[in-house]
Amino acid sequence: MDDYQNMKAEAGRLRRALQRGQGSLVSAEKRLKRLSELRNTLALRNRGLKDRNEALEQQLEERTHDLKSAYLELSQREKLSTIERLAAGIVHEALNPLSVVVACIDLLQADVENAMSHAQKLDAAREGVQRTVDILTNLQDFSARRSQKKTDVKISELLASTGELLSFELRQREIECDVNIEESIILEGDPDRLRQVFLNLAKNAMEAIDREGRLTLGIEQSGDGNPPAVYVRDTGPGISADIREDLFEPFRTTKEDGTGLGLSICREIIEEHGDEIRVESLTGRGTCFWVTFAAQE
Repeated sequence: MDDYQNMKAEAGRLRRALQRGQGSLVSAEKRLKRLSELRNTLALRNRGLKDRNEALEQQLEERTHDLKSAYLELSQREKLSTIERLAAGIVHEALNPLSVVVACIDLLQADVENAMSHAQKLDAAREGVQRTVDILTNLQDFSARRSQKKTDVKISELLASTGELLSFELRQREIECDVNIEESIILEGDPDRLRQVFLNLAKNAMEAIDREGRLTLGIEQSGDGNPPAVYVRDTGPGISADIREDLFEPFRTTKEDGTGLGLSICREIIEEHGDEIRVESLTGRGTCFWVTFAAQE
Protein backbone atom coordinates (compact mmCIF):
# COMPACT_ATOMS: atom_id res chain seq x y z
CA MET A 1 0.00 0.00 0.00
CA ASP A 2 2.90 2.40 0.79
CA ASP A 3 4.45 1.74 -2.63
CA TYR A 4 1.14 2.44 -4.28
CA GLN A 5 0.77 5.73 -2.39
CA ASN A 6 4.36 6.71 -3.25
CA MET A 7 3.76 5.94 -6.91
CA LYS A 8 0.55 7.96 -6.85
CA ALA A 9 2.29 10.92 -5.17
CA GLU A 10 5.22 10.78 -7.59
CA ALA A 11 2.86 10.76 -10.56
CA GLY A 12 1.05 13.74 -9.09
CA ARG A 13 4.25 15.72 -8.67
CA LEU A 14 5.29 14.93 -12.22
CA ARG A 15 1.92 15.98 -13.56
CA ARG A 16 1.97 19.27 -11.64
CA ALA A 17 5.54 20.06 -12.71
CA LEU A 18 4.71 19.50 -16.35
CA GLN A 19 1.55 21.58 -16.05
CA ARG A 20 3.52 24.52 -14.57
CA GLY A 21 6.25 24.11 -17.11
CA GLN A 22 8.77 23.68 -14.34
CA GLY A 23 11.58 21.22 -14.20
CA SER A 24 13.98 20.15 -16.86
CA LEU A 25 13.69 17.14 -19.13
CA VAL A 26 16.24 15.39 -16.96
CA SER A 27 14.09 15.98 -13.89
CA ALA A 28 11.06 14.61 -15.74
CA GLU A 29 13.03 11.55 -16.81
CA LYS A 30 14.10 10.96 -13.21
CA ARG A 31 10.55 11.19 -12.05
CA LEU A 32 9.44 8.81 -14.80
CA LYS A 33 12.18 6.39 -13.83
CA ARG A 34 11.12 6.59 -10.20
CA LEU A 35 7.55 6.04 -11.25
CA SER A 36 8.56 2.98 -13.26
CA GLU A 37 10.48 1.58 -10.29
CA LEU A 38 7.51 2.07 -8.03
CA ARG A 39 5.28 0.35 -10.59
CA ASN A 40 7.65 -2.63 -10.75
CA THR A 41 7.77 -2.81 -6.96
CA LEU A 42 3.99 -2.76 -6.82
CA ALA A 43 3.81 -5.50 -9.46
CA LEU A 44 6.17 -7.65 -7.37
CA ARG A 45 4.05 -7.04 -4.30
CA ASN A 46 0.91 -7.99 -6.23
CA ARG A 47 2.59 -11.15 -7.47
CA GLY A 48 3.52 -12.02 -3.92
CA LEU A 49 -0.04 -11.44 -2.76
CA LYS A 50 -1.33 -13.60 -5.59
CA ASP A 51 1.06 -16.41 -4.64
CA ARG A 52 0.02 -16.21 -0.99
CA ASN A 53 -3.64 -16.17 -2.01
CA GLU A 54 -3.15 -19.28 -4.15
CA ALA A 55 -1.36 -20.95 -1.25
CA LEU A 56 -4.26 -20.09 1.06
CA GLU A 57 -6.73 -21.48 -1.47
CA GLN A 58 -4.69 -24.68 -1.65
CA GLN A 59 -4.66 -24.93 2.14
CA LEU A 60 -8.40 -24.29 2.25
CA GLU A 61 -8.99 -27.02 -0.34
CA GLU A 62 -6.84 -29.43 1.69
CA ARG A 63 -8.69 -28.56 4.91
CA THR A 64 -12.02 -29.00 3.15
CA HIS A 65 -10.90 -32.41 1.89
CA ASP A 66 -9.79 -33.34 5.41
CA LEU A 67 -13.15 -32.25 6.82
CA LYS A 68 -15.03 -34.28 4.20
CA SER A 69 -12.89 -37.32 4.98
CA ALA A 70 -13.51 -36.86 8.70
CA TYR A 71 -17.26 -36.51 8.06
CA LEU A 72 -17.35 -39.66 5.94
CA GLU A 73 -15.39 -41.54 8.59
CA LEU A 74 -17.79 -40.32 11.28
CA SER A 75 -20.77 -41.32 9.13
CA GLN A 76 -19.25 -44.75 8.62
CA ARG A 77 -18.74 -45.11 12.37
CA GLU A 78 -22.34 -44.11 12.96
CA LYS A 79 -23.46 -46.70 10.39
CA LEU A 80 -21.36 -49.34 12.12
CA SER A 81 -22.88 -48.31 15.44
CA THR A 82 -26.35 -48.69 13.93
CA ILE A 83 -25.42 -52.12 12.57
CA GLU A 84 -24.16 -53.13 16.01
CA ARG A 85 -27.43 -52.01 17.57
CA LEU A 86 -29.31 -53.85 14.87
CA ALA A 87 -27.33 -57.02 15.46
CA ALA A 88 -27.97 -56.78 19.20
CA GLY A 89 -31.67 -56.36 18.51
CA ILE A 90 -31.68 -59.37 16.20
CA VAL A 91 -30.02 -61.57 18.80
CA HIS A 92 -32.39 -60.41 21.51
CA GLU A 93 -35.52 -60.73 19.37
CA ALA A 94 -34.62 -64.00 17.68
CA LEU A 95 -33.45 -65.87 20.77
CA ASN A 96 -36.79 -65.63 22.53
CA PRO A 97 -38.94 -67.40 19.90
CA LEU A 98 -36.16 -69.86 19.13
CA SER A 99 -35.97 -70.74 22.81
CA VAL A 100 -39.68 -71.53 22.71
CA VAL A 101 -39.12 -73.84 19.74
CA VAL A 102 -36.28 -75.66 21.48
CA ALA A 103 -38.25 -76.03 24.70
CA CYS A 104 -41.28 -77.40 22.87
CA ILE A 105 -39.17 -79.90 20.96
CA ASP A 106 -37.59 -81.06 24.22
CA LEU A 107 -41.03 -81.55 25.74
CA LEU A 108 -42.24 -83.46 22.70
CA GLN A 109 -39.27 -85.77 22.92
CA ALA A 110 -39.88 -86.39 26.61
CA ASP A 111 -43.64 -86.85 26.31
CA VAL A 112 -44.85 -89.02 23.44
CA GLU A 113 -48.10 -90.23 24.98
CA ASN A 114 -50.49 -87.27 25.09
CA ALA A 115 -51.55 -86.37 21.53
CA MET A 116 -53.39 -83.22 22.62
CA SER A 117 -50.34 -82.02 24.47
CA HIS A 118 -48.30 -82.61 21.32
CA ALA A 119 -50.67 -80.48 19.26
CA GLN A 120 -50.45 -77.60 21.73
CA LYS A 121 -46.68 -77.77 21.82
CA LEU A 122 -46.51 -77.87 18.04
CA ASP A 123 -48.72 -74.80 17.86
CA ALA A 124 -46.38 -72.99 20.23
CA ALA A 125 -43.36 -74.16 18.25
CA ARG A 126 -44.91 -72.98 14.99
CA GLU A 127 -45.70 -69.61 16.53
CA GLY A 128 -42.10 -69.28 17.69
CA VAL A 129 -40.73 -70.17 14.27
CA GLN A 130 -43.13 -67.77 12.54
CA ARG A 131 -42.04 -65.01 14.91
CA THR A 132 -38.42 -65.63 13.94
CA VAL A 133 -39.33 -65.57 10.26
CA ASP A 134 -41.12 -62.24 10.76
CA ILE A 135 -38.10 -60.74 12.52
CA LEU A 136 -35.67 -61.83 9.83
CA THR A 137 -38.02 -60.73 7.05
CA ASN A 138 -38.33 -57.27 8.60
CA LEU A 139 -34.56 -57.09 8.96
CA GLN A 140 -34.08 -58.10 5.33
CA ASP A 141 -36.55 -55.47 4.16
CA PHE A 142 -34.91 -52.85 6.36
CA SER A 143 -31.34 -53.50 5.21
CA ALA A 144 -31.96 -54.34 1.54
CA ARG A 145 -32.20 -51.65 -1.12
CA ARG A 146 -34.36 -53.49 -3.57
CA SER A 147 -35.01 -51.86 -6.91
CA GLN A 148 -38.61 -50.97 -7.60
CA LYS A 149 -40.60 -52.70 -10.33
CA LYS A 150 -43.08 -50.00 -11.19
CA THR A 151 -46.21 -50.69 -13.16
CA ASP A 152 -49.84 -49.58 -13.16
CA VAL A 153 -51.32 -50.46 -9.77
CA LYS A 154 -55.01 -50.67 -8.89
CA ILE A 155 -55.02 -49.42 -5.31
CA SER A 156 -58.52 -50.78 -4.65
CA GLU A 157 -57.36 -54.31 -5.48
CA LEU A 158 -54.43 -54.03 -3.09
CA LEU A 159 -56.71 -52.93 -0.27
CA ALA A 160 -59.23 -55.67 -1.03
CA SER A 161 -56.51 -58.34 -0.97
CA THR A 162 -55.19 -56.91 2.31
CA GLY A 163 -58.60 -57.36 3.90
CA GLU A 164 -58.84 -60.91 2.56
CA LEU A 165 -55.40 -61.88 3.86
CA LEU A 166 -56.33 -60.76 7.38
CA SER A 167 -59.94 -62.00 7.31
CA PHE A 168 -59.31 -65.23 9.23
CA GLU A 169 -57.40 -63.57 12.06
CA LEU A 170 -59.91 -60.70 12.17
CA ARG A 171 -62.73 -63.20 12.72
CA GLN A 172 -60.75 -64.92 15.44
CA ARG A 173 -60.27 -61.59 17.19
CA GLU A 174 -63.95 -60.67 16.63
CA ILE A 175 -62.94 -57.46 14.86
CA GLU A 176 -65.16 -55.91 12.21
CA CYS A 177 -63.39 -54.88 9.01
CA ASP A 178 -64.74 -52.37 6.49
CA VAL A 179 -63.06 -51.91 3.12
CA ASN A 180 -64.27 -48.73 1.42
CA ILE A 181 -63.01 -48.93 -2.15
CA GLU A 182 -65.69 -47.25 -4.20
CA GLU A 183 -63.03 -45.05 -5.76
CA SER A 184 -61.11 -46.63 -8.63
CA ILE A 185 -57.54 -45.34 -8.60
CA ILE A 186 -54.73 -46.52 -10.85
CA LEU A 187 -51.25 -45.26 -10.02
CA GLU A 188 -47.72 -46.10 -11.08
CA GLY A 189 -45.84 -48.01 -8.41
CA ASP A 190 -44.39 -51.29 -7.20
CA PRO A 191 -47.44 -53.44 -6.32
CA ASP A 192 -45.53 -55.85 -4.08
CA ARG A 193 -43.94 -53.07 -2.04
CA LEU A 194 -47.20 -51.14 -1.71
CA ARG A 195 -49.04 -54.32 -0.70
CA GLN A 196 -46.41 -54.79 2.00
CA VAL A 197 -47.12 -51.28 3.33
CA PHE A 198 -50.91 -51.73 3.45
CA LEU A 199 -50.62 -55.18 5.03
CA ASN A 200 -48.20 -53.91 7.67
CA LEU A 201 -50.40 -50.94 8.55
CA ALA A 202 -53.55 -53.08 8.68
CA LYS A 203 -51.89 -55.77 10.78
CA ASN A 204 -50.58 -53.17 13.24
CA ALA A 205 -54.07 -51.68 13.49
CA MET A 206 -55.64 -55.10 14.03
CA GLU A 207 -53.19 -55.93 16.81
CA ALA A 208 -53.94 -52.60 18.52
CA ILE A 209 -57.70 -53.25 18.67
CA ASP A 210 -59.43 -55.02 21.53
CA ARG A 211 -62.08 -57.57 20.70
CA GLU A 212 -65.21 -56.25 19.00
CA GLY A 213 -63.36 -53.24 17.65
CA ARG A 214 -63.35 -52.01 14.07
CA LEU A 215 -60.71 -51.74 11.35
CA THR A 216 -61.39 -49.61 8.27
CA LEU A 217 -59.42 -49.54 5.03
CA GLY A 218 -60.35 -47.05 2.37
CA ILE A 219 -59.53 -44.56 -0.35
CA GLU A 220 -60.23 -40.86 -0.15
CA GLN A 221 -60.36 -38.82 -3.34
CA SER A 222 -61.34 -35.19 -2.90
CA GLY A 223 -62.93 -33.35 -5.78
CA ASP A 224 -60.74 -30.25 -5.54
CA GLY A 225 -57.72 -31.63 -7.36
CA ASN A 226 -55.88 -32.92 -4.29
CA PRO A 227 -54.03 -36.23 -4.73
CA PRO A 228 -55.75 -39.45 -3.58
CA ALA A 229 -54.98 -41.00 -0.21
CA VAL A 230 -55.35 -44.41 1.42
CA TYR A 231 -56.30 -44.57 5.08
CA VAL A 232 -56.06 -47.37 7.65
CA ARG A 233 -58.16 -46.54 10.70
CA ASP A 234 -58.63 -48.45 13.94
CA THR A 235 -60.62 -48.07 17.15
CA GLY A 236 -57.67 -48.97 19.35
CA PRO A 237 -56.28 -47.07 22.35
CA GLY A 238 -54.50 -44.48 20.23
CA ILE A 239 -50.87 -43.34 20.29
CA SER A 240 -49.60 -40.61 22.60
CA ALA A 241 -47.99 -37.47 21.14
CA ASP A 242 -44.51 -38.22 22.49
CA ILE A 243 -44.49 -41.63 20.80
CA ARG A 244 -45.88 -40.24 17.51
CA GLU A 245 -42.91 -37.86 17.20
CA ASP A 246 -40.50 -40.65 16.25
CA LEU A 247 -42.92 -43.45 15.46
CA PHE A 248 -41.39 -44.04 12.01
CA GLU A 249 -37.81 -44.26 13.28
CA PRO A 250 -36.08 -47.68 13.33
CA PHE A 251 -36.48 -49.73 16.52
CA ARG A 252 -39.40 -47.59 17.75
CA THR A 253 -42.34 -49.77 18.71
CA THR A 254 -45.37 -49.69 20.97
CA LYS A 255 -45.68 -53.49 21.05
CA GLU A 256 -43.99 -55.67 23.64
CA ASP A 257 -42.88 -58.17 21.00
CA GLY A 258 -42.33 -55.69 18.17
CA THR A 259 -39.04 -55.22 16.31
CA GLY A 260 -39.62 -51.54 15.63
CA LEU A 261 -38.80 -51.95 11.93
CA GLY A 262 -42.22 -52.27 10.30
CA LEU A 263 -43.22 -48.60 10.18
CA SER A 264 -39.68 -47.55 9.28
CA ILE A 265 -39.86 -49.89 6.29
CA CYS A 266 -43.28 -48.51 5.36
CA ARG A 267 -41.98 -44.95 5.37
CA GLU A 268 -38.97 -45.91 3.27
CA ILE A 269 -41.14 -47.65 0.66
CA ILE A 270 -43.61 -44.76 0.47
CA GLU A 271 -40.88 -42.13 0.20
CA GLU A 272 -39.17 -44.18 -2.51
CA HIS A 273 -42.40 -43.76 -4.47
CA GLY A 274 -42.31 -40.00 -3.86
CA ASP A 275 -45.40 -40.22 -1.66
CA GLU A 276 -46.12 -39.32 1.97
CA ILE A 277 -47.14 -41.29 5.05
CA ARG A 278 -48.40 -39.72 8.27
CA VAL A 279 -50.33 -40.65 11.39
CA GLU A 280 -53.22 -39.08 13.26
CA SER A 281 -54.24 -40.36 16.67
CA LEU A 282 -56.27 -39.48 19.75
CA THR A 283 -55.56 -41.32 22.97
CA GLY A 284 -58.52 -43.51 23.76
CA ARG A 285 -60.17 -42.85 20.39
CA GLY A 286 -58.04 -44.70 17.86
CA THR A 287 -55.43 -44.13 15.17
CA CYS A 288 -55.46 -43.43 11.44
CA PHE A 289 -52.51 -43.83 9.09
CA TRP A 290 -52.64 -41.89 5.82
CA VAL A 291 -50.69 -42.64 2.65
CA THR A 292 -51.03 -39.67 0.31
CA PHE A 293 -49.97 -40.27 -3.27
CA ALA A 294 -48.10 -37.62 -5.20
CA ALA A 295 -49.86 -36.12 -8.19
CA GLN A 296 -49.06 -38.06 -11.37
CA GLU A 297 -49.28 -36.84 -14.92
